[in-house]
Amino acid sequence: MTGNPPPTTAVLVDCDGVLVDSEPFMEAVLRRELRAHGVTLTARETAARFRGRAFTEIGAEVREQFQVALPAGFARAVTDRALAALEWELSAVPGVFALLKRVLVPVCVVSNAPGRRVTAALHSVGLGALFAADRIVAREDATRGKPAPDLFLAAAARLGEHPRSCVAVEDSVTGAVAAREAGMRVVGFTGTHEEPGRQAEALSGAGCFATARDMAALAGILHTECGVST
Repeated sequence: MTGNPPPTTAVLVDCDGVLVDSEPFMEAVLRRELRAHGVTLTARETAARFRGRAFTEIGAEVREQFQVALPAGFARAVTDRALAALEWELSAVPGVFALLKRVLVPVCVVSNAPGRRVTAALHSVGLGALFAADRIVAREDATRGKPAPDLFLAAAARLGEHPRSCVAVEDSVTGAVAAREAGMRVVGFTGTHEEPGRQAEALSGAGCFATARDMAALAGILHTECGVST
């Protein structure tokens, strides 16, 4: 992208790791399912390999790299197990309610997860009422998931906004790459990461123009750097 960016008219946010503190929980469910099929990974290995990616794509990679015959329904099984425990395991990211109430442009969720899991996660932490169905773009809403740009482009089209006018907020390199490929500016969020400093470096390397460690810092970046009214 060249020249000054146009005014920001929409904010596109990931669900897991930005709105809902769910990445460690989801990865723990994934590790248990993989262990049942003979693949043992540490928490750090799981995050490094798979954070931000869809379970269907993770399953395909595991089959190829570990030569494991995962069942055809692996991705759905992981999702089902996660859904069964969502209500007791998840929490909203601190400060996210206040931020969402302050942002005066449309906000849309853009997630690599299936729509039913995104909706369940949002409702489990009390955020469901803030996002109508047309403000959630999930894995089934595009042919390709992140790191391809399709989900972000679908979200911009749904809102009737040009991609360059949208700012994305992502906690994973996978998501940041996808948003950049869609032509959007990206803010990296590290507030839910186990090693925020290291993740900030990774997100900057993936094209994020700024990173935030908490919602107060994110609000400041959206306001001062992106011109978002808060």
